[in-house]
Amino acid sequence: MPVPVYFILIGGLAIVDRVLKIWILSLPDSGGFFVGDLFGIKLFENIGAIFGLPKISPFFEIVVIIIGALLVGTAISAWRKKENLLFLGLILILLGGMSNFLDRLLYGFVVDMIHFGPSVWNAADIMIGAGFALSVIQVLRKRQ
Repeated sequence: MPVPVYFILIGGLAIVDRVLKIWILSLPDSGGFFVGDLFGIKLFENIGAIFGLPKISPFFEIVVIIIGALLVGTAISAWRKKENLLFLGLILILLGGMSNFLDRLLYGFVVDMIHFGPSVWNAADIMIGAGFALSVIQVLRKRQ
């Protein structure tokens, strides 16, 4: 896949994430629907850290910014080395993380809305998970 297609695809995913978050916030009474107990769409105000764990330090945001800077440096290195899966994975992680961080700045919580079993996600979380998977695949391929 040519690099410009990566950017269009990733940009589209980031836009979908923001639009979904704005939409769910606009629904009265947190809106949404459920299909049985397994799947649903409804606002969940996530005040915790990653995977809903509690934030254990007031410096959480500073640590997130430092990790983000390290990921940017690693993404630039992957771009230069033509490690496309690693680059794409890191960009997905960065954009997903930035979207969730923006939620914290704007609303004081991360806007989650995709209920699946006992967990609640958003499109940014899916981007982060997919980015991690792509990065691992690239690293494993490189070792072979």
